Amino acid sequence: MDKKLVRKYAGRSCAAAVFIAAAAFSRQVFDGAAQGVDVCLKLIVPSLFPFFALSEIIIRCGLSERLGKLVQRPFSFFTGLPGVCSAAFVTGACAGYPVGARTALALLDSGRIDRSQCESLLAFCNNSGPAFIIGAVGAMLKDGGAAALLLFTHLLAALTVGVVLRPAQSVRREAAPPCGDKEEASFSQALAPSIASAGKIMLSVCCTVVFFSALISVAEAAGAVSAASSLISRAFPALSGCSRALTLGLFELSAGIKSLPEGASVQALVCASMLLGWGGLSVHAQVRNLAYGKKISLRRFTAGKALQSAISALYTLPALSLPPFFGISAALAVFAIFVCFSKGLKKSKKAYIIRSFDVR
Repeated sequence: MDKKLVRKYAGRSCAAAVFIAAAAFSRQVFDGAAQGVDVCLKLIVPSLFPFFALSEIIIRCGLSERLGKLVQRPFSFFTGLPGVCSAAFVTGACAGYPVGARTALALLDSGRIDRSQCESLLAFCNNSGPAFIIGAVGAMLKDGGAAALLLFTHLLAALTVGVVLRPAQSVRREAAPPCGDKEEASFSQALAPSIASAGKIMLSVCCTVVFFSALISVAEAAGAVSAASSLISRAFPALSGCSRALTLGLFELSAGIKSLPEGASVQALVCASMLLGWGGLSVHAQVRNLAYGKKISLRRFTAGKALQSAISALYTLPALSLPPFFGISAALAVFAIFVCFSKGLKKSKKAYIIRSFDVR
């Protein structure tokens, strides 16, 4: 049977099942949506909207090119992408989900990068920011130092993904569209349209969060969350104390983080690093909505987030098990191994492992 036909009917069946479940648990849908609205007003909008607008201004004023010139050589060395792409990684690291993806797509819309470069960039530029990790996660763990360590391993894992999934053939600096041909707006000219564009994106993000919050409430009422948590506990006994958080975080990041056990235990921190790396299907849906109609593949993005989740845990565990200096040094040593391995793999006949993510 044709794969497209199978996907079509599977999607319809899934949508019908979700609708029936929502109708059967309408009260839970209301409560879950109300919780989602509360999260948006108290956390999502205050921490993201200013950065949405600022990232738009950075692109429209041409500051992304200036930033690219500052870190062009190291960024291109690690990722094989033009230096201008560093703006997406930096804004994503500063602002959080999904600002990095929005900046990457804005670079694509402005003609500064092509679709292939955008697909590679999306695999690692969309990350959680300090406001959420140190603010929200740190408050939950009651340990600011542990939250700062999570931020370090989270961003290092993202950069590692950029190294591992770099294009099979590194992009030459001159391959990117010339930046000088693009008209740069002044701050006053860029301000109003940037705020308007950020407002549209913010509305889309909040609607996605509210929808997934309602969906999680339905899944909990139907017993799906408990069943999935039990399955994770059996498969990974070491993570049994965080199985519910991992299940919820698979769908919505903030819900998973809130469900982690209090205190900065090794188990809680490793699970938090995995959830932050994955981002949740809510974030994935936000990126797909932002990329709608742009004719780009998000296969690398999905693979990158799954890989980042695993690598984040790989970095976090030794960083917590050793004294701070030695823990960070161990994480950096593993990163260096990834760099050497990836560069050697690109030159070998086994490079098809990486190139397989380029299939559209």
